[in-house]
Amino acid sequence: MDDKKQKYQTQIQLQERYHQRWTDCVEHRQDGSYAVTEAMSTSDWIGQLKKTGMRLSSSEAGPTKTVNTIYGTGYQLSALGAAVWDLCGKCLPYMDEVYPTHIFHPYIAVLLRAIRRWAPALKLYRYAEGSKLNVNERVARVVLDRLFRFVRRACRTKQFKMLLSRYERNEKKNLRSVCGYMRSIFAVHSRPLIVRLDIYYLPEHKQWADTLAAARGVEKFLRALREDRIVKDVLGWIAKRENGSRRGVHYHVMVIVDGHKHREAGSLTKMLGDYWVEHCTGPHKLGSYFNCYTRKNVYEFNALGLLHVSDWKMLLGLREALIYMVKGDHKLKTGHTRNLWRGLEYGLGKKRGAPRKPEHDMSWVDEILNGEPGEPGSLPRSSELGSE
Repeated sequence: MDDKKQKYQTQIQLQERYHQRWTDCVEHRQDGSYAVTEAMSTSDWIGQLKKTGMRLSSSEAGPTKTVNTIYGTGYQLSALGAAVWDLCGKCLPYMDEVYPTHIFHPYIAVLLRAIRRWAPALKLYRYAEGSKLNVNERVARVVLDRLFRFVRRACRTKQFKMLLSRYERNEKKNLRSVCGYMRSIFAVHSRPLIVRLDIYYLPEHKQWADTLAAARGVEKFLRALREDRIVKDVLGWIAKRENGSRRGVHYHVMVIVDGHKHREAGSLTKMLGDYWVEHCTGPHKLGSYFNCYTRKNVYEFNALGLLHVSDWKMLLGLREALIYMVKGDHKLKTGHTRNLWRGLEYGLGKKRGAPRKPEHDMSWVDEILNGEPGEPGSLPRSSELGSE
């Protein structure tokens, strides 16, 4: 039964991450069409940078290993060396575009700096027939070894550890904040309707998206949302600002509506997106949006639509979405001092009216939305999983 629990959790995490990649990579045009940009692949190497940086800093494995060939002793890339070399090829085309202007997770920042410094020299030692690195050349091994030593030395300094601790502390604080915010909503409303959309400016205006005038447009949108002037019965909202290498500044928005009064998440999302374009992006309507509900059928449990307080699978999807809203591991971040907003928290007093039914209690909400990083609380017992 443990395998069944893990299957659901892994499935939900993968669905949410793919959903995030998709929404980050779609650019909508004024004629209603859209295109998937190169950011789909960019989001992959951003994620790989952090994982590889952590592996590199915590191990003593070398970049190469000796092998016996018919010509004598030779060299091959180790698994870790191959991962670093693969990232060299993926990152270099975007280095000048993203390195000077964006803030990264500490592990990503260190590894990017190392790649920027040594990858151009390594490129000189590729085999003629492709992108494979010829580590039988002594200079290639020396350069790769220097890259490894630089990353390990930088990641083991007191300054780096303090920076990493501060970064992770902020993420934990933000996660506790948004999880507590959602728990306060569930304490009063047992069946909220979750709506998600991305709002941004058209590709040809992405440079303007980071101006004060553009920020005022977002403030106007959030103020209208808070005052129920776009859709009625809004229980809460969370918004996150990001700055992508291709899309520029954009915002991920989650809106929580009273599910006892509304059912049509797709049409509500369209109302929100249309208001953004028509009223918040200037007289020339420079904005666009992505309605996440249009891909609802692709993702079974990714916190879109009605979410009952006892639906632990959807709650796991909501948790993954909240982690994405607060973490910057795989995303390019802006240099603004504040990039995350949420509405006011509900009072945590007793809910008015009749007592809740047993199936409407807060046990799964408290377990899964515990506000701590890593794995959520214990998953359902085998008797509660049903026969699916």
